[in-house]
Amino acid sequence: MFQRSVLPEVEVYQILSNARRREALAELWAQPDALSLRELSERIATTESGQSPAPRALRESVYNALHQTHLPKMHDMGLVVY
Repeated sequence: MFQRSVLPEVEVYQILSNARRREALAELWAQPDALSLRELSERIATTESGQSPAPRALRESVYNALHQTHLPKMHDMGLVVY
């Protein structure tokens, strides 16, 4: 799900300005194999809540935000394959 890319500095700041995108990139970089959207969203929700498993509403919120906004944006910038 991750691919290397060179981005202009302004785009790097734009991507890193969001905590969920930062956490998604950290999780993907730490994982040698591809993660499903569900696995990634559960890991991020666990980090945000400090609970394992994270509350269902938070897992759903993270899943939807990744699916609708963050992963497509990072894909368009060449940071992930989604």
